[in-house]
Amino acid sequence: MRPKTKNIFPEFFSLETESTTEAEKANKNVQHYRNTYKTIDEYLKKYPEIEQLAHEDLQQLCKTDSTRNRTPDFTTQNLFRAVIVHQMEQLSLRDTEVAIAESQTLQKFCRLDKKETISFQLIDQAHLALKPETWQSLNQFFAARMVAEEKINPDYVRSDGTVVETNIHWPTDSSLCYDCYRTVNRIVENARKTGLSPVLKGFRFHVGKVKNLNFRINQNAAAKSKDRKKRYKEDYNTIISRTEEVVQKAEEIVQRLNANGSELALVFASELAGYLPFMKTIVSVARRRYNGEKIPNEEKVFSLFEPHTELIKKGKKDKPIEFGHLIFITQTREKFITDCILYEKSPPETTMLPEVVDRHEDQFGRKPVGIAMDKGCYPGKEKVEELKEDWEDDVECIGIPSRSNDFADEEMGRYQRFRAGIEGSISFLKRCFGLTRVLFKGFKGFCRGVGAAIFCHNILVMARRDLAEE
Repeated sequence: MRPKTKNIFPEFFSLETESTTEAEKANKNVQHYRNTYKTIDEYLKKYPEIEQLAHEDLQQLCKTDSTRNRTPDFTTQNLFRAVIVHQMEQLSLRDTEVAIAESQTLQKFCRLDKKETISFQLIDQAHLALKPETWQSLNQFFAARMVAEEKINPDYVRSDGTVVETNIHWPTDSSLCYDCYRTVNRIVENARKTGLSPVLKGFRFHVGKVKNLNFRINQNAAAKSKDRKKRYKEDYNTIISRTEEVVQKAEEIVQRLNANGSELALVFASELAGYLPFMKTIVSVARRRYNGEKIPNEEKVFSLFEPHTELIKKGKKDKPIEFGHLIFITQTREKFITDCILYEKSPPETTMLPEVVDRHEDQFGRKPVGIAMDKGCYPGKEKVEELKEDWEDDVECIGIPSRSNDFADEEMGRYQRFRAGIEGSISFLKRCFGLTRVLFKGFKGFCRGVGAAIFCHNILVMARRDLAEE
C-alpha cells in the first residue's frame, strides 16, 4: 500500500542548512520563485483534502498482490507534487526529473530525501493515474475554500470560450491515407517480431512507396502546370486505391489473429480492430472527395490517432481553422477560474449562457449577480428576455452586447472592460500551462491535461495574490 505522506521536512523551506548571508544574497527573482512554491505548499498543508483526493487515484499504482512485501519508495504526496512541478515548470518529463533532482527548492516542495528523486516514468504514470474527474473535484473544492475564506467573490463572473488543440498534424486526405497504411504495417511487423509470422504469411506492405506518393502529392498540390496537375491526380488516386487495399487486408489480419487465439495475437487483433472503423471512414471520405463530392465536417475523421478531434472555426484572422476542442471557462474578478466546460462535440456559443449560470448555481448555491460574455454568445433578444424572467432578480445584469451600439451604454461598457480580462488569462493558460496543445492521448487524456492546467493556474494565482499582499 502506498503511504499518503512522510514527514521528513517539519520546517519547510527553512534555511538552517544555509548561512544567512547566502540567503540574503539571493536576488528578488530567486526569492520570489522560492516563496511561490512555499506559498503553494502552505495551501496544500492547509487543505489536506486536496492530497487525499489525489491519494484515491495514485494508490492504484501499487500492486495489491506484490510478492516483494515492501512499501513503495514514494508517497502520494511526493508523486502529486511532482506532477504539479511538471505542470508548473512546463518541462519535458525527463527535464522535470532532472530539475527536481538538482533544485533544492523543488526537492523540498516534493518532500524528497536528499539525493533522492522520482524517475520520469513514475511522474508520467502518476499524471496518467489522476482522472479528469479528480482534477475537476480538486478545482471545485479549492474554489469552495477560497469563497469560504472570502479570497474570491463569485457574484461577478466573466466567461469565454477558446479552442485547445489536440496533438495532430495538419490533416489532408493523402497524409491520413499514409497514416492508415503505416499503422497497419507497424502492427503487423510488431506481431511478427513476437513470433506470429506463420499466422501473417502472404502480407507485404510497401510503406516507402506510399510515403513517396504522399510527398509528391504535397509537392504538387498547388501546381499550375498541366503535367504536374495530371501527375497529382494520378498519385492521389493511387494512394487512395492502395489504402483501400490495405484496409481490406487489415480486416483479414484481424480475423487470422482472432482465429489464432493466443494472448499475444488477441492483443494485436484488438489494437488493429480499434483503428479499423476510422480507417474505413478516412479512405471512404478520400474517395468521395476525389470524385468531387463535398463532405460535411461531421462525417470526417481528422486524425487516425486522435479521432475525437473537431474542426472549429472561431473567426480568427491568423488561424481561421483549428483542430481540437472548445473549452468554456468562467472566471471571477480575482482571475480565479471557477468552472471549465469541455465538449467532445462543440455546441454553438449562443447556447452557453444558461448552462454557465446553471453550473455556477450548482457549484455555489446561488446565481451570479452579474455575468459578462462576448458578442458571439448573445442568444437573441427573445431568449434574453425569457432568461431574465426565469432568473427574476437573481441576475441583475447580463453583460452580453447584441450590437456595436450597446458598447455606448455605460454599464455594458463597464462589463465589457471587465470581460476583456479573461483574454489575458486564456493567453496565460496557453503560454505557461501548455493549453496551446494538449499532448495526452484520447478525449479523457485531453480532459486530464486541461483539468491539471486549470488547477495549477488557480493555485498559482492565489499564491501570487498572497505574496503581493505581504
